[in-house]
Formats: sequence, C-alpha cells, structure tokens
Amino acid sequence: MTVRTYLQFALPILTEWATHVDSLREITRSDVERALADHRGRSEHNVHTALRSMFRGLKREKRIFSDPARGLVRHYARRLPRPLPSDRLRGLLDPLDHPREALIVAMVAIHALGIDELAGLRLVDLDRSAGTLTVARTHTIHRIILDETLIALAYDWLVYRAHRWPRTSNHHLLISDYTAKGDTPMSRYGITTGFRRIGISARQLRQDRIFDEAARTGDPVTLINVFGIGVTTAIRYIRAAHPEQFPGEPI
Repeated sequence: MTVRTYLQFALPILTEWATHVDSLREITRSDVERALADHRGRSEHNVHTALRSMFRGLKREKRIFSDPARGLVRHYARRLPRPLPSDRLRGLLDPLDHPREALIVAMVAIHALGIDELAGLRLVDLDRSAGTLTVARTHTIHRIILDETLIALAYDWLVYRAHRWPRTSNHHLLISDYTAKGDTPMSRYGITTGFRRIGISARQLRQDRIFDEAARTGDPVTLINVFGIGVTTAIRYIRAAHPEQFPGEPI
C-alpha cells in the first residue's frame, strides 16, 4: 500500500521525464531539484519522499548507478491542524467543571494526544510565553502550537494546581490529590475521568480528530507529522476518509 501511494505522488514527474529520457539512469540531481521546484500543490513533501524512496530502492537493486536524490534536503512549512469548530469544542467542555478535565479533553480533541503522552507531560513542557507544548514521543520530540482556547485552559489549570497543591514537588503537568504527594504521573484511569463524564472515550475522540484531519488534507505525511502516528496507520485513515481514491480495496 505504501508503494502504491508513493507511486501516485511520483507518477506525474516520471511521466514528464519519460518524454526526454529513456532510462532513470539518466536522471541527475539537477533533474530532481528542478522537478521539485516546478511542482505545485500541497503534496510537494510527499513527492520528495516518494522520489527519495524510489531512487533508494533502485540503487539497492542495482538498477541505477547513483542515487540522484540522496542527501537532497528541502524545507517545508509544517501545516497546522485545523482548529476544532468552537461549537463542538464548547459542547465537549461545557459538562466539565474541573480545569484539569477540561484541559485534558481539549488536548485530545484538538491535537489528538494519547493518554500516555498526557500522563508524561511535565511542567517544563508547557511554554506559555511561546504558546507551545512539547510532547515526547517514542522516536521524536513533537512541539505543538497552542491556540487561545488551550492557552486559557492551561492557565486555569495552573492557577488551580498552584492553589490546590502549593507545596507539591511533582514535576508532571497533570497531577491529582494522590500524585501530588510524590512525583509519579497520574494513572490512565485518573486522566480519563473527564471522558467518562461526557460519554465518549479518549480513544474515540482521538480517532475522530485524526479522521477529521485526514478528510481535510488527504495527506498521510501531515497525519504522521502532526499526530505522531505510523505510516500504516496514517494510510488507513486516508483510505477511510477518501475511499473513492482506492476503489475495490477493503478499508
């Protein structure tokens, strides 16, 4: 499935190259750079990735002598996720009167953070002056930009936290009466309290958020970069959101 997706992105360039070369062995680094520079559309990053993967595979199989895309670096503006509609977010938060629960639900609803990611957040990960939150993931450090709603919810929680547990030494962002006495993260059960109040699981809300983004962008790389999911998972969301692009294939 990944091969087919990459081929879809690379095919227009391959078709253009076929008009003036007989073999991909004739393609130079300048050809690749020019093709990327001339490309127009939101999938430029995907095209770059597809070409690198294709030439790396051809070189590995000794179909070409040198890899013209090797070491080619381009910089792309990272697309920010679309904010959740204010009426939908308000509907989720209205039943919640605890600032910690409101912040947790909003972070899942807007940025699709996982429960383990939420539990691992530290106070130093939240930079209110810069409006960012740093999330440690298995292989990456992900920095998300907070909108005004999340900044306000984070402020409300920090004020409550400082008033409720003024002497706690727990360095985690999210704490409870129990964890404030030590330095352990909150349990999954404690973090999901707000979701039980609103009648939707954290997992379902996270899946809905990723699907919503998949429907809007149609770009698996965006899902990978923004939500920290794997390639297979990202493509599965794209297929579910755009079944017309994959006729005859099971979702």
